[in-house]
Amino acid sequence: MIKLTTTSSAGDNNSKYFIKIFPEKIFQKFSEEKKIKTLFDILYKIESSWNDLVKKRSLIFQFYRYFGYCQISDFNEIIFISHRKFLYSLAKVENRYNIFKSDPQMNLIFPNTKVSQTKKRPPIVAIIDNLRSAFNVGSIFRTAECLGVESLYLCGSTPTPENRKVQQTSMGTSQRVNWRYFSDTKDALFFARDLGYTIYAVETSNSSKNIGKNIFIKKSALIFGNEALGIDESVLSKADKIIKIPLSGWKNSLNVGVCFGICLYVVNQNLIENNR
Repeated sequence: MIKLTTTSSAGDNNSKYFIKIFPEKIFQKFSEEKKIKTLFDILYKIESSWNDLVKKRSLIFQFYRYFGYCQISDFNEIIFISHRKFLYSLAKVENRYNIFKSDPQMNLIFPNTKVSQTKKRPPIVAIIDNLRSAFNVGSIFRTAECLGVESLYLCGSTPTPENRKVQQTSMGTSQRVNWRYFSDTKDALFFARDLGYTIYAVETSNSSKNIGKNIFIKKSALIFGNEALGIDESVLSKADKIIKIPLSGWKNSLNVGVCFGICLYVVNQNLIENNR
């Protein structure tokens, strides 16, 4: 597996990759691994500079100069005709070298769509019970922002947006979603109930009901538990209902971020249908 030397600012479409351009004579003396790293460095700089035609042309020229001094045929597949073809061809070469990039490491392009800031959010809050992974929390923030979730209640050991990895994975959405921190999940549950929310625990158990068969007609608070342990029993016992996503595969659980997205979409659509 190739370890790249590039660095980037997560969540920023203008991420900067810092590369060092070496004289060709020095490049020729590099080991094959270092040559591969250098070529990838230039390709990622091209990716981040795609809309800067002058810089892009200069970097493509440099890429071909280096490529001419090595016998690494994999890079023959790189195509610069269009942005899409470039990214597709780059992904093929990355896969060959076992380089796997997460969303925050990519220069993602988002549609320039204006979203009304006054649009009413659905009456949904999510209570996050002692998650461990900052990446899962960041993913939850990103999904919550896209679906217009009213608020997130982060509880116990759950990383908050002060965590750099949460900020990276949330792709800037952690600043656009309302959230509160509770040291004890039960305090978050009681807080939501006092505000008139019905409490739904998302958990696989003998008493769980299919989320698709439940009718959501008012303010709903969904609890999501720890990745390994699920929802603490002391919290689970205080929920109004326990719901689950019916699964058909060998594995009986989903990643919490995936589960969050499915559940929030179902509840959101259900609320829309039942409150017309």
